[in-house]
Amino acid sequence: MTTVISVENRKGGVGKTTTAVTLAVRTAQKIAPEKVLLICVDPQGDAARALGLDPGGRCLSQLLREEASYGDVIMSADLAANGGPSRPNLYYLPASNRLFAALTTIQEDVVAMREIANKMTPQERKRKGLDEIDDLTARVLNILQPLKSTKNGPKYIFIDCPPSLGPMQMAIHKFADYAIVPVEPGDQDLAMTVQHTTEIAEDLKHGAKMKLLAVLPTNVQPQLNLHTAMLSQIRKVYEPQRALVTYIPRRTAIQQGPSLGGLVIFDHEPDSDAAKAYDVLSERVLAVGGR
Repeated sequence: MTTVISVENRKGGVGKTTTAVTLAVRTAQKIAPEKVLLICVDPQGDAARALGLDPGGRCLSQLLREEASYGDVIMSADLAANGGPSRPNLYYLPASNRLFAALTTIQEDVVAMREIANKMTPQERKRKGLDEIDDLTARVLNILQPLKSTKNGPKYIFIDCPPSLGPMQMAIHKFADYAIVPVEPGDQDLAMTVQHTTEIAEDLKHGAKMKLLAVLPTNVQPQLNLHTAMLSQIRKVYEPQRALVTYIPRRTAIQQGPSLGGLVIFDHEPDSDAAKAYDVLSERVLAVGGR
């Protein structure tokens, strides 16, 4: 059974990509030889750089437009052949700035088809196959769902999300089992995080199944009063939901990974407090996924 973890927050610059990549790498290390897949739905494609990969034109949009197969688009994240870390069971599904253009086109097609169908009789709609027209959420799910049910598919799927999921939000929240929501110290960041986790709860009322797994304070400096005050606020809000697992201390090495050829904190500072914190979070992931 595949467990899907979405890493998201409507606030940008809070460590979503770093968290998604780091957890994907660490989980792959712990469950080898079972597979882990990291899906990028952020048009900036920063996850590829964090992994030291060149997607070479691959993009999730190709699946949405039915221009390519899964095998054409999903790539290995193993860097051993180039002298990098060995990750033989980690795979990556890239995104680019073509993704939201594809989503816009699909949405426009849905609207146009419905306008045509509304001018037909029920018998005509059925005869032409227009009696049931999938909306954008259904189309995205139709593309993503086979990744969970493919024989010998991934044990875990992580999703690296942009600040705004836009029209993909309900599809992601229906596809994913759990959400991890990173947040940096700051009143605005916390307010937007509360708003985001409230939206997750609201989507549950409309057919989504994704539950909040963890709120993850990142780039924390415990010696600063502002940061300790924010941690206290987060505890008040999220400890009743058992969503505060750990926090990630500020560590320059975390941001250095892409410049070091796609290394993550476990590759070059495995004994650091930041690596230990991400390891704690990875254990929570493995616990809900049954390892």
